[in-house]
Amino acid sequence: MSSYKLTENEDCECRYGIEVQTGGVCVRYECVTADRAAMEKLVGLCNEYELESCHLEDILDDFLTDFCI
Repeated sequence: MSSYKLTENEDCECRYGIEVQTGGVCVRYECVTADRAAMEKLVGLCNEYELESCHLEDILDDFLTDFCI
């Protein structure tokens, strides 16, 4: 099972991202959006629906496509 959490990087304009931990592997996607609430919602949905980490990149692509329109 994967666990997701919000990340914050003050060194970039789009400061919020997501981290996924599966087993002993941790992967971070930083500087995804400047909208903290949107990223918190995405992180919550990933945890709630127990998203498999192999789908996260597709979810982020969809998030960015829908979010930027």
